[in-house]
Amino acid sequence: MTSLILCADTKALQAYPTKPIRLVLPVTPGGGTDALARIMRPKLEASSQSS
Repeated sequence: MTSLILCADTKALQAYPTKPIRLVLPVTPGGGTDALARIMRPKLEASSQSS
């Protein structure tokens, strides 16, 4: 039981995410959803770097 708790603690200390996050939109380029994702991208990048 103690080893399980120690393993959980070391996983919690690792920085998240360890790889870049890819935002995939199943829509055609140039639509409203695409435009919104392009507007949100810099804000998501900034918030993920500050945490």
